[in-house]
Amino acid sequence: MYYTIVETYYDYTTGCYYGRNAQIGNIWRKNNAIDKAIRHFKRDTVEDSKILYIKALLSKAHLLTLSCPWMYRKIKRLLDMAKRTAEEYVRQDSGVWLSYYLVSAWFEALIGRDPEMVELNMSIVKEIAQNILYSDLSMIDQLFIPWAGMHLEFAEYEKAAEKLTEGIRLCEKAAYKSVVPYIRKKMDLYTSLLDTYYMKEDFVKCREVLGVIDEENRRNRELGVVKVIEKGYREEILRR
Repeated sequence: MYYTIVETYYDYTTGCYYGRNAQIGNIWRKNNAIDKAIRHFKRDTVEDSKILYIKALLSKAHLLTLSCPWMYRKIKRLLDMAKRTAEEYVRQDSGVWLSYYLVSAWFEALIGRDPEMVELNMSIVKEIAQNILYSDLSMIDQLFIPWAGMHLEFAEYEKAAEKLTEGIRLCEKAAYKSVVPYIRKKMDLYTSLLDTYYMKEDFVKCREVLGVIDEENRRNRELGVVKVIEKGYREEILRR
């Protein structure tokens, strides 16, 4: 368990960023912590050790997918090992399987470059998520945001926008009207939507989203939720 805590600490200090331009030292420190966790949980006999072992395998597979894509054979072995162990010890509707299919989807997006396999894996993630996730915030963070990111890897801007919009609709439920975490998440999603249309060079849509962000800022200022759009970015959007 100690090495799992160390791994989580590295996520905290790096902002969970291990992709392009990440510091090599951060990647290998996290990798070493995961390796020690894998060795420990593999031989441990206490309750839940197998689940923790699978999670460590998936954590390493995801780390290597983001930072070392040339190690794709090793990543596939890690995924296969996680799947075999999960088939023996874990029920099908658990969070472990959600993590497995989510990591597999990222592998297909970043290394396999197979959009059909991405959709297949993410459709399974969605099915599991609808059965086990306890909040709409969890649905947004574990389903819609990563799915949008995967679409962006293939320059599928409208599909990415659709996933972000689905997340926004969840935040706009009447029950969350004055709930600050949902308001913050909604503003984060609108900012991602703005960036998506910017990448698509659809500046009409950019200006529409920018107008929504400004209106939401006016509405939510008393709650202390204001999304600041960098001045140069705003000026470029309005100029185009």
